This record gives sequence, C-alpha cells and structure tokens, in this order.
Amino acid sequence: QISPVRSAMVRLPMSRLGVKPPDFIIYGGLESRKVSRFVDPSTEEIWAHSFDYEIFRSLRNNTSKISDTAVFIDEFLPSHPDLASRGQAAPIPPEYYYKRLRCFFDEVESETGLRVIIAACPRANYTDIPEAFGAREIVFHQTGRLIGESRLVLAHRSTAIGYAVMFRRPIIQFALKEILNHVNHRIPLLAYADALGSRIVNLDDENRRPLKVPDKLDDRIYEDFMM
Repeated sequence: QISPVRSAMVRLPMSRLGVKPPDFIIYGGLESRKVSRFVDPSTEEIWAHSFDYEIFRSLRNNTSKISDTAVFIDEFLPSHPDLASRGQAAPIPPEYYYKRLRCFFDEVESETGLRVIIAACPRANYTDIPEAFGAREIVFHQTGRLIGESRLVLAHRSTAIGYAVMFRRPIIQFALKEILNHVNHRIPLLAYADALGSRIVNLDDENRRPLKVPDKLDDRIYEDFMM
C-alpha cells in the first residue's frame, strides 16, 4: 500500500533513525555495489567473491573428465515450496510442463548425442512423480560438479547458470509460453538472456528454429557476466 509516512521513512538516512553505519561491507561483485542507506563514506569496502565461486574453486581441479552429458538445472518450477508460502498457484500445469521437457530433452539427445542428466533443485521432491523426466538420472546436491563434467547446460533462469559461465560451458536457455508470460519468471529469464547474449528457446513456438548448440563461446560475455 502507498503510504506517505512509509515513503518519508525510507528516504531518511539511517543515522537519523539511530542506526550506526557498518565499519565494513563485503561486496561479491560489481552488481552488488548498490546505493544503500546503511552504508556511508566511513564504511570500508571489502571485495570478495560469491559462495558459488568458492564451490567452483574447489571443483575446477577435482572434477572427473568431461563426459558426453547435458545438464538440466532443475528449479522444481511447477511445485516449488516458495509458491505455497506466497499463496501463488503454479505458473504452469505440472503434467504439461514435464511432458514438454521430456520431448525437448529427447530432441537434445537426438541432435547432440549427449545424455541429459537432471541437476535437481535442492528443495524438489520427486517421490510422487519419479518419471517426471522419463528414465533420466536425477541427481541432488551436485549441480556444480555435474556442470563441470558436462558439455552443455540447459536452464530456465536459475542462479546456477553461473557455474556454466565459470566452467565455460555452452548454455541453452529455454521456457514455455506460460512461463514467459509470468512476471516472476519473464523478467529474470530476459535478464539472463541479455547478460549471456543469447535467445530463449520457446518450446511452445511451433515455428521455432531447429535446436542449435553454440559452437563457440564469447569469452568477453562470460567475463563480463562474472564481474
């Protein structure tokens, strides 16, 4: 709700409210350095990296050899627990979602010769729908390693796309019409596509172009993404 009092409060310096600015602030990348009412010129900046990058550092010299796999970064999209906590319905019917994904993964495997593996969302539960992805392997808590050992990454808009960038793996972003039309998903999807200089494959587009795996990575784009 719009409130004149609340509007005035958020514009007041925190010092006026008795909140002391921090002595130090840790930034995890250029995009994290935003204007904040909690920080003032006396606050000392400490530059660090994200936790995902720390995981990447532990994996980059310890992953097995690259395998003929394509990894799908699962988001448990139709049934994520956050939807219920926000009182939101699923952005797309689960039956339709998984059916379209299975068809797409069949296409990926046919066109590339790679085997699709599911890097499961940590909060997913496929007990009641074990065949959601067909007979494909579903692996929990190993997203970074799976991507490091893969040749291709398939994703919607998960933050784990960062692993694909760090490991320099080609990425195919894809979605369905209902996802693209959902405000909570459309904006981050487009943001990732813009940052990666790629297009989003719409599985519901009957006239979409044949699947094309990037055969050459743009190191400049990947370096900019990491900053």
